Amino acid sequence: MKAFLKLLATPRCRHLQPRGRYRRKDDRSYQDARLYGDGRRFRGALPSRWRYERWPGWSLDVQPVGMDSASVGVLMSSAGCINTDRGDFVRTINGLRGMAAAVLVLAPVTLAGAQTGKGARQHMAAAHSHVKTWPKASREAAEYMMKKYGPPAERTPTMLVWGRTGPWKRTVVYNYEVQHLFPGPHTDVMQQWVNYRVPPDKFDDLASYDGSVVVNRTNGEISARCDLEAANFLALNLANEIVTGARTAEDARKKYGEQIMLFKAGKPAPYTAGLLFMPPTQGTADPDRPLME
Repeated sequence: MKAFLKLLATPRCRHLQPRGRYRRKDDRSYQDARLYGDGRRFRGALPSRWRYERWPGWSLDVQPVGMDSASVGVLMSSAGCINTDRGDFVRTINGLRGMAAAVLVLAPVTLAGAQTGKGARQHMAAAHSHVKTWPKASREAAEYMMKKYGPPAERTPTMLVWGRTGPWKRTVVYNYEVQHLFPGPHTDVMQQWVNYRVPPDKFDDLASYDGSVVVNRTNGEISARCDLEAANFLALNLANEIVTGARTAEDARKKYGEQIMLFKAGKPAPYTAGLLFMPPTQGTADPDRPLME
C-alpha cells in the first residue's frame, strides 16, 4: 500500500507499453518494453502481448496481498490504465487514484479467495488422512467422492458428509461396512439421498426390490446405500420405475443384475451413468395427518 500512496503523489503520467519493442508516443525512438518515468521493468505476462508492472515487494510466485496476475489485470483495467485498442497503455494520476481505490476493494476479496483456497486444500488433506485407517470399501468410496466432488462438508469419527453435490441432496460415507448379498456379495458403505415422494402403497414393493433402498416418508426423501455411486444411480433409477408402475419389484431385480454386470464388464449401462429422472427440489415431504385435533 505504501507503494500506491507514493505513486499517488507522483504528478507525471506513467506509460505502460506492450511487451517487446514499441514506438514511443513522441515517435523519437524505439525501446524495449518497460515502464518509463522511473525505468522499472515489467514482470510476468498478461494474456496476449500485455505485461503488468511488478510493484515493490510483489512477486509472481508469492503475492503478499493475495493477488495473482489475473487479479492485477482486472485491477489495472478497472482503474482505466489499459487501452487495448491502441496497445498504448497510459496511466494518469486519475488512473492511479482509481487503482488505489480498486486495491482497497479488491485486495481483501482476492486475499479471502487465497485463504479460502488454502483452507480447502488443508481440509482435503485432513479428510484424506482421516480415512487412512478405514476399511477398504469405505476408504475407496471416500476417495472417490473427494476426487469427484471435493472435500466433505462435515467430518466425524464414523462418517464423512457431503451436502448438495451433483444430483445428490446429501451423501454420507461410513467407516463401517454392512454386508449385502444382492445382487452379489459386497458391503454397503455409501448412502446418497434425493428428494422423492413415495406413495405408501409402494413401500412394500420397494422393500421387496432392494433392502438398501430406504424411504423417509416424512422428510420426502429416498436413498440408496451401496459401495459405488454407479450402483446407487442404478438402485434409484429402478426404484423410480417401480413407483411409477413401469416395473414390478421382481423385474427390477433382474434388470439390476443385468445392468451391474454390464457396468463391471466396462460396457454401456445407462442405468448406472446417472439419474434417469429429475428429483423434485421441494414439495416431497409428507407430514401425515393428525389423529387428534
